[in-house]
Amino acid sequence: MGRGSYCGSFATLGGLKWSLCCPHCQSYVTTCPEEVHPSAQATWHFMRLVSAFATVAANTDVATLFEISDTTVRRYDKLVLAEDMPVN
Repeated sequence: MGRGSYCGSFATLGGLKWSLCCPHCQSYVTTCPEEVHPSAQATWHFMRLVSAFATVAANTDVATLFEISDTTVRRYDKLVLAEDMPVN
């Protein structure tokens, strides 16, 4: 394998983390794409999708649809609203 070549990936909720291996020391480095929110471990796209569904359906229904908890639906919705809505 070449230097910094792709070894594999593992899924997070709504996103991916990439594992890269070094051919010299045989160690792995895990990176996270910028699109994945650092504390939510989900992509902004997925969080915005959940938030959009939460505007027209109950949180329990959205949670069931996306196989996440009600608390996660509320948390994603708050993060998206805080990011997208300006504070005056």
